[in-house]
Amino acid sequence: MNVLRMVLRKLRGMVGMGVTWAIPWGIVLGVTGGLLVSFIPDFPPGVSRIGIALQAALTNGLIGAVIGFATGSVFSVVLMAAERKRDLPNLKKGRFALWGALAGAVSSLAIVLPPIAQGQAGLGVGAVFVGVAMGLGAGSAAASLAIAKSGLALEPATAFNDEHTLPWSSEG
Repeated sequence: MNVLRMVLRKLRGMVGMGVTWAIPWGIVLGVTGGLLVSFIPDFPPGVSRIGIALQAALTNGLIGAVIGFATGSVFSVVLMAAERKRDLPNLKKGRFALWGALAGAVSSLAIVLPPIAQGQAGLGVGAVFVGVAMGLGAGSAAASLAIAKSGLALEPATAFNDEHTLPWSSEG
């Protein structure tokens, strides 16, 4: 296979995984942010609780989508390195979820360590952030594998170049 074509294929897989993860991460973090803000007990008078909650939901949703894209992309790089010899039917959900949790930890640590080092955030906040990202990463990975395997079951003749090779594998 042409080297440029192989690189473009892997890049497409990385971007595709990033976009696939960005959507649920944006929704989960957006809804969570909106709900948390809406339960602030002492809202200033004259401030719309709904307006502030919607603003928090949109802001957190956008941030969540960016983090989800980054984590999905990191996950795809981890898979390129760790699972390149395996084909889709032989991948295990638990192992996939472990790689997703690792990607969540790596991307969230990259985000949370600078504020902690500068004294702008505490270790507790960082630990919660990393824990949530690891959980979302594991769930996203398991869901990604389930979706990929269900597509394989529906169209085995056309899925992944007729040989069940993955976009990140060195084969195909």
